[in-house]
Amino acid sequence: IRRSDYIQCISQFTRKMLVDRGYPEHKIHMIPNGVDLSRFDFQRRLLGPREMSPIVVYIGRLRQIKGVDILIAAWGKLTNKRRARLLIAGDGPAKEDLEKKVQQMELSDSVQFLGVIKEIPDLLHRADIYVQPSRQEGLPNSVLEAMAMGLPIVATRISGNEDLVAEGENGLLVPPQDPEKLAHALSELIDDAGRRQKMGLYSRRIIEDKYAFTVVADLLVRAYRRQL
Repeated sequence: IRRSDYIQCISQFTRKMLVDRGYPEHKIHMIPNGVDLSRFDFQRRLLGPREMSPIVVYIGRLRQIKGVDILIAAWGKLTNKRRARLLIAGDGPAKEDLEKKVQQMELSDSVQFLGVIKEIPDLLHRADIYVQPSRQEGLPNSVLEAMAMGLPIVATRISGNEDLVAEGENGLLVPPQDPEKLAHALSELIDDAGRRQKMGLYSRRIIEDKYAFTVVADLLVRAYRRQL
């Protein structure tokens, strides 16, 4: 690594770790994951009919590090959960325990496990809010894709999420492993459609400016040509 011309980092946390360990700072460049904007027709989502109940979506592996247990605990604290639905897409070793927790908390009427889905844009098209309750992240593609679809984000204040979510602008950040504050943030957006739309538009703008395939590809080409 020390002999490399450039070191690519996808998050500020990764960059800080390398700098702290003594790698040459002038070689370290932030080049994030990219998003194919053509897959995410956010205009159709904005202009199309919406379901009466706001839909909150999580997509990802069902593992302890992803914090879905905290999400379910937070959902149980929502006073307005009866007028919203939580859709959890993905599979993993924690799925059975999470399903039991939903049943024990009597949340089955508003929480649904979808399993593994192939057409992520179709699910995001139905969503009103995207939630990322992780305990640790790199630069989550699921959040990038939700932002590309023009969704507001509720996420934990950790590496990766902090790179993507501008507090109060395109979403809300909460401390990890804090069901109370996660519930409060979700509740705020469930009750405010106008704020959701404003934040979602800003999410899309961030992706277009910084994370579109064309933008990221240009950075990679410049790196290979030693033009950074």
